[in-house]
Amino acid sequence: MIETSQATNKVNLSDYDSDKDIANRILLTSLTQDEMLVLEEILFSPLHLPLNKFYSHIDLPVELVQETLNKLLPTGLITITGDELCIDKEMRRYFDTHIIKLEENFKPGMEFLQNLLKNVPIHVLPNWYQIPRTSSNIFDSLIEKYMITPQIFQRYLLDLNLGNEVINAIANEVFNASNLLIPTCTLQEKYHLSDVDLHQAILILEYNFVCCQKFEMIDGIWTSVLTPFHEWKEYLLFLKSTVPQPVEAEELVTPTHIDEFAFINDMALAIEKAQDIELSLQLSNETEKWEPVNLHAILSKVSQFANPAYSARVIQKLIQLNLAEVEESRLVITPCGCKWTLETPMNRAIYVYRHHLNKIDEESLSHICSEKNIYEIEKSLSRVTHIGWIEFDEFMKGMTAPLNEHCRITLKKHGKCWLYSLPEYNTDEKAFIKRAILDWLYECGVIQIGSYQGSPTFRLTSFGKTLFQ
Repeated sequence: MIETSQATNKVNLSDYDSDKDIANRILLTSLTQDEMLVLEEILFSPLHLPLNKFYSHIDLPVELVQETLNKLLPTGLITITGDELCIDKEMRRYFDTHIIKLEENFKPGMEFLQNLLKNVPIHVLPNWYQIPRTSSNIFDSLIEKYMITPQIFQRYLLDLNLGNEVINAIANEVFNASNLLIPTCTLQEKYHLSDVDLHQAILILEYNFVCCQKFEMIDGIWTSVLTPFHEWKEYLLFLKSTVPQPVEAEELVTPTHIDEFAFINDMALAIEKAQDIELSLQLSNETEKWEPVNLHAILSKVSQFANPAYSARVIQKLIQLNLAEVEESRLVITPCGCKWTLETPMNRAIYVYRHHLNKIDEESLSHICSEKNIYEIEKSLSRVTHIGWIEFDEFMKGMTAPLNEHCRITLKKHGKCWLYSLPEYNTDEKAFIKRAILDWLYECGVIQIGSYQGSPTFRLTSFGKTLFQ
C-alpha cells in the first residue's frame, strides 16, 4: 500500500511538543486497571476540588490513589496545592481524546483524527499538509484534499514517502494483515523498537493519515494495536468481502457460445454470406430497426443458440459500424466490411471494441449511456481477470462504478460518524450495467456469457484479460 516516492512527507514531529505527547502515550499504555479508574475520575471531576473529596469518590485504597496521582503529575494534567487537586483544562482535553481508545465501541475515525490534530499548533498544519493558509476550516480542507474519495486517498497513499523504511514496512504489514490490525507489541519486537521509537512511528503514521493506535480485547486482555482509520478500514473490508467468487462447478455452466469471439465471427459470417447470397431485411415497426429475414436460418446452422433476436443484433452491429449498409431492403457490404473480414478474430474484436461508433444503442438508457460510464464499468472488471465463470449477481455485490454524482463514493459525515458512502443503483442503472457487460462487451469479444442454474454468468475472454489485467 505504501510505496517509495520521490516526494517526502512534511510532517515534522519537532514542530510541536511531541516528546511530551510520546511520554504521555507511553504512560497511558502502562496504567493498570485500577490506575485507569483514577484517571477516569480525574477526567470527570471539576477543575478544582479538595483531595479528601476526590479520595472519597474512588473505591480504592488511598495509598494506591496517591501513587497514581504522583505518577500523573509529570504529565501536567494535575497539580496538587496543599489539600487541593487542580486539573488542567487543556491536558484534560488531551487525555479525553486518548482514553476513549479503551472504550469497547471506539472507532478511530475522522472525529478522532480531528481531535488528534488539535494537539498540533494550528499554524503548523498548513506546513505539514498542502492546504491553503487562508482555509476557513482546515479539517474540511484536509478531507477534500486527501480523503474525499477512495481513489484520491489511495493515490495519496501510493505517493506517500514516510521517510523511514521501518515505518513504511509497519504500514504495509497493517494493510496486508487479514483483519487489518496488528498488535503493536508484535511490531515492536519484530523491528527492535524502544517504547519511544514505537510511539514516534505511531505519531508519524497517524499524522500522515495512514493508520492509528487503538485497543482491542485479545484473549481477555486490552491490547494496543495499529489499524487503518475506521472509514478506510471499513471500505477495504467491503472490497475484501465483495471479491467475486467464481462458480465452483464450472461443468454446470452452459455457455451461450463455445467460441470466445462468437459474435465477432457471426458478424464476419454474415458479411461472407451477404457476398454470396442476398440477405433480405425488413424494418421493424416496433424498434424501427432493420431485422434480417433469412440470416437466422444461416446462423442456426453453425450455432444452436442463434435466434431471430440474436441475428438482428448481428445486423445492427454491422450497420452501426459501417461494415454494411442497407440498399433496397437488403444488406450490402461496404469496402471497410470486406477488409475487416480478412483480419484475425482478435484484430476484428479490437476493431469493434475501439470503434468510435460502437455505442450502446438503447433509447431507454440514453440518459446514462456515456463513454465515461462504460469506462467506469469496464474498470470494475479488473477484479475478475483471474477468475473463471462468475454469476452476474455475485459480481454486482462489489460494483462501485460512479455512474453519476449520487453513485460517487465520497467521505461523508452522518451525525458524528463519517463513512465512505457506497452507491445504490436504481433500476435503469442496474439495467445499464447489465447491458454493458452481458451484451455490449460480449459483442466486442471481451466477455463470454452463459448460464448457471438459471443465473446469468460470464467470464473474461483471453482478449478481455489483456484489456483489464
